[in-house]
Parts: sequence; C-alpha cells; structure tokens
Amino acid sequence: MTGTKKDGQETDLWFRATACFRREGGQWRISHMHNSVPFAMDGSEKALLDLRPERATPLRGRA
Repeated sequence: MTGTKKDGQETDLWFRATACFRREGGQWRISHMHNSVPFAMDGSEKALLDLRPERATPLRGRA
C-alpha cells in the first residue's frame, strides 16, 4: 500500500488481506475480512512495516 497521509507523510508498506465470501440469495457477499502486517516472532510482536517480498520462485524445478 502506498500513499500520502493527510499530514503529508508518505507511506509504503506490505500487508496481507483475506476475504471470505458466502453465496446468499444468488449473490456473493463478503462474510469475513481480515487485514494484517507481518510481525516479529522474537517476543516483541512488533509490526515489521519495512519488509519487502522476495521475487516469487516457481515450485516447479525446485530440489
């Protein structure tokens, strides 16, 4: 997500979004939505907002 906050501060971070859908009355509706950022698993549980994903490597051809 990138953008400029109302105070002029630039933001650039990666986050994960999950949406679960349920069909009701012939229409798809969102039944659950969750957004999160990675966090440190060292006991601090600090949000890691400066991470960047590595280029994805296809599973085929891996040893």
